[in-house]
Amino acid sequence: MLQDRNRTSHTYNEATAREILGRIQSHYVPCFLALQTQLHNQLQKQSK
Repeated sequence: MLQDRNRTSHTYNEATAREILGRIQSHYVPCFLALQTQLHNQLQKQSK
């Protein structure tokens, strides 16, 4: 993820940007959603 972030900061190549966008949609978003679910579940357990 950090490599993709660094590449988008210094890239003006549309093909590279589309490649990174694909990884964001297919990999990073699901990872963040899973993390959100885990954190939400932990918070629910702590508040009981």
